[in-house]
Amino acid sequence: MGINGDNNRVAGRDYYEHNTILKLTSEQLRQVAIKPCARCEDRVVSADVTICNHCRYELKTQARNERLLRFGFMIMLVWGALLQLLNSRSPDIPPVSFFEIGAISTMLVLLGAALWNEFRQWWILNGSVVLSLVGKLLIRLIRGNK
Repeated sequence: MGINGDNNRVAGRDYYEHNTILKLTSEQLRQVAIKPCARCEDRVVSADVTICNHCRYELKTQARNERLLRFGFMIMLVWGALLQLLNSRSPDIPPVSFFEIGAISTMLVLLGAALWNEFRQWWILNGSVVLSLVGKLLIRLIRGNK
């Protein structure tokens, strides 16, 4: 291999070395700069991105799996509570009732999740107003004003 760049081969092709000096502004340097991924440090990302697409997909998958795990745990918890309630009334539970109670517990957890999501959305929109009104009411209560 020639030291001065003659006959150098990369992937079976000759390349030419250009000894030019790049004159880029700091903004242009920031746009073309790359850095390692903050999470895995195996892949590189542009300067304005913190993690690579692979790590972003892994985080999204992990969050989805955690939600599914919580959902399954809540179904088992409600299912167990309903079985305990039914078992206190009659000691033997037929298999059909066992699976019916499982379906009922799934529907209850779905309903609870939907109601929680609606409450959360309402709280995002109206939470600051509610907290300010509660604060005003507490101040009136403490001061003794009616």
